[in-house]
Amino acid sequence: MTYVIEAARPDDSAWLGPLLLRAWLETYRNPEVGVDEDWVREHRSSSATAEGITQWREFIEAANQQPDLLFCRVVRSETEIVGVLCGRRGEVVTLGPMYLLNHVQGQGLGGRMMTEFFTWAGAAPIGLWVTDYNQSAVRSYRRHGFKITGERELWQGRLPNLRMTREVASSFNHSRAARNQTRVGNNCLDGQVRENPPHGIVGGAKTDSTARRPPGSGPSPWSAATSRFWHRSWGVVAECCPDVRLQGGEFA
Repeated sequence: MTYVIEAARPDDSAWLGPLLLRAWLETYRNPEVGVDEDWVREHRSSSATAEGITQWREFIEAANQQPDLLFCRVVRSETEIVGVLCGRRGEVVTLGPMYLLNHVQGQGLGGRMMTEFFTWAGAAPIGLWVTDYNQSAVRSYRRHGFKITGERELWQGRLPNLRMTREVASSFNHSRAARNQTRVGNNCLDGQVRENPPHGIVGGAKTDSTARRPPGSGPSPWSAATSRFWHRSWGVVAECCPDVRLQGGEFA
C-alpha cells in the first residue's frame, strides 16, 4: 500500500471527524481511570457529526489561506485518510492533533510527518499535551526531542494529561527524527488544545495581536484582523477536537 503525506483539502473534512473518534477508541480506553467506550463516545462523537465535519472544513480552508500560521497534513492511502497532523504558530508552536490509525503504524509515517512539521515550525519552541498513560506516545515524543515540563491537567475531569515541550537546539538533527520510526503501540501522540483556556491563552500561546513569530521569520503577520481570523480558525479545531489541546498524537 502506498501512503502520501500532503496538505489537507477541504473535502478531507468528511474523513477527519470520524478518524478522530476511531483513534480515540483505539487509544484512550482505560477502565482504571474511568475512560470506557461510552465515555469516549460521549466526548468525541461530535467530531463525526455534520457540524464537526463543517468545522474541520473551515479549519482546513483557513490553513490553506494562512499556511505560515496554520499547519494541516493528512496521510492518504489509495482508499482513505489514515492519519492527520495539525498545528499553529503563536509565541510557541502548538503541535496537535496528531493521529495515525493502528493498522498503518510501524511504517515510518509518523516520523515523516514529524519531520515535515519540524521543518514548518523552524526554530520556534513547540508545545503539546499527552495523556500520561499513553506511554508509547510519551516515549516517541522524547525520541523527537520533547521533554516533560511537570505541568499536568485532567481533561473533562478524567483524562490525565501532561505537558511536553521541545526547544530547538542547533545540534538536533532533523534527520534523526526521520529515523525514529520504531513502532508506537497506540495511535495518539496526542495533540490537544485547551477548550476553555485561562488568561487569554489557547494551547499555551497568546492569541492576541501581540503574538510573534520566531526571530528571523520576517515581519509579524499578527494584525488585529489576522489575530481574529487565527483565533476563529483554531477555535474550530479546539471545539471539534479538544484533544488538540496539544495532545500531540501518536504515530510511528
